[in-house]
Amino acid sequence: MAIVLSVPEQIQIALKLGYERVPDEDAYTSAYYVKNGMKWIFNIVGLKKRLSVSSDDELREQDYDVETYYDVRRNYNKYKQMIVGSDLTSLYEDLRVTDDLDEWVYLADGMWMNGDGDLIER
Repeated sequence: MAIVLSVPEQIQIALKLGYERVPDEDAYTSAYYVKNGMKWIFNIVGLKKRLSVSSDDELREQDYDVETYYDVRRNYNKYKQMIVGSDLTSLYEDLRVTDDLDEWVYLADGMWMNGDGDLIER
């Protein structure tokens, strides 16, 4: 299953990872995001089409952060906690006692939730 992230969600993740916003009217979101000289990728297929390239290596040569693009999608559960406004993320943040993301918090009626938003009944 492919992970689809909205542009605002991707911007939040990029900023939390330390990317800086650089205004640019020609960029996908009127800005691009850069960290250590590497540019954030919102949509790799669209980017390749726009730049008339066909490989990830061609994007790397143009300083696009291909590795982070794929890592965020492969490990979505690791990154989804960075998205502000996620009801479960906000609720978890309000209820947790420690900084341990493996901590389970009690909701109600025997329901518990961890930092990934997973729910179990105990």
